[in-house]
Amino acid sequence: IEQENRVTLDAAADKAEATPEVVKEVLTAELTPQQLFDRGVAELGLNEADAARASFEAAFAADSENTRLRSDAALKSLQSEQPELARTIAHEGARKFPQSAGLHRLHGMAALRLGHNQEAEAALRQSLSLDNSQPLTYFLLGSVLDRLGKTDSAQWHLRQAAKLDGRYAVRR
Repeated sequence: IEQENRVTLDAAADKAEATPEVVKEVLTAELTPQQLFDRGVAELGLNEADAARASFEAAFAADSENTRLRSDAALKSLQSEQPELARTIAHEGARKFPQSAGLHRLHGMAALRLGHNQEAEAALRQSLSLDNSQPLTYFLLGSVLDRLGKTDSAQWHLRQAAKLDGRYAVRR
């Protein structure tokens, strides 16, 4: 496939109107959603967040009902120290798929990482309202509530996380 893309790129570059946008459009049109996603991940590895976002957006457009692509892109963005990109991807994904607890949780994680505590609280509460079985969501919400000075509620959520999974128990 890479060889095919190189031939396509060379053919597009030979055209007088072959702007970088045209070349990228030709390349993108021939890639599967997974290949576009993989390209976005590679671009994250090169610290090219704008290029990664464009590749992820192309993957989402090519497979518009795939919530997993959005969740994975947000998670990879967080792992690559791109919380703003993760926040955008997860927030837009949660708007398109409002019943996705995972996208709301990722939105909350990214907002928390950016210090947008009230936004994180809202996203994490929405995630819990959709799925109250995830200890990570309780833990994250407890953490953000602690930051907001809501100590009693924070402690309750942290205890819930520990009840669901002992790895979340607070060590003293």
